[in-house]
Amino acid sequence: MTLKSPRLRWPYPEPNQQVWFDVFEAMVGAMDSSGYASREDRHIIVMGGGYFLLDSDILSWTEDVELLAAITGTKWIIPAGSINLADGEMTYLNLDRAPVTNSTLTLQKGIKVPSTDSALFFCIRVGDIVYFRNGRGIMVNVPEEIWKGGSPTPAPGPGDINATSAGSLIIGDAVYLSGSGTVDKADATSSATVPVIGFAVTAVSPGPGACVIRRNGLIPISTSVLVPGNTYWLNTTAGQITTNLTGYTPGNVVQELGVAFDINNLLISLDTDWTEL
Repeated sequence: MTLKSPRLRWPYPEPNQQVWFDVFEAMVGAMDSSGYASREDRHIIVMGGGYFLLDSDILSWTEDVELLAAITGTKWIIPAGSINLADGEMTYLNLDRAPVTNSTLTLQKGIKVPSTDSALFFCIRVGDIVYFRNGRGIMVNVPEEIWKGGSPTPAPGPGDINATSAGSLIIGDAVYLSGSGTVDKADATSSATVPVIGFAVTAVSPGPGACVIRRNGLIPISTSVLVPGNTYWLNTTAGQITTNLTGYTPGNVVQELGVAFDINNLLISLDTDWTEL
């Protein structure tokens, strides 16, 4: 009978057993697998995922999550989707170690991560918060970009104002005053949903909910890649901006909103005057 270590389960012979080569070989193989898994985990880079949202017991993400195995230069991919996640449950992946080609994986869940070399922790739900392996967390009904560089919520700026959103918002949505202290996504389809008074600094999902609106300075835009130096106007798609007014029809509205500072941020320059075509 071959004994095993209590935690990593490495095999070894009994004290009165002759150390046969097959036992020694099995022990070295187990040590090699566990040692490599530990080294690989230290060099995994996680990217993407878009916005993560915990809505009731459903954790969802809007884009593929990519995990780069830096040692081999290949990726594990979690397709955009969702998973039911109750309080106290955690998610994990079963990795194919030392991958030589990109592969697609599915998130697993349980009350603990299996004690195997293939298992990699991803996130855990504690009450109304989900904590991820990079230390960030999301609260229920507050979408966040967990693996986007920088702060997921812009730092407060001078001139930011508190308001209540009538519906859901993501950071960077253009908004108009839809009621007394209430804002909603603006769009250029008619004069009823203008003028734009600012951009959402905080996300709201679902609405109504408290939010912060920015009227000047920089605002990150996640719905498109901006062209630095280009002027942007209100889009006919609710909350979004555009450089292209081709296709606007009678009754649509033209309102200038700002200039792209870089590929991610708009320098707000609100022109509250607008033109109806």
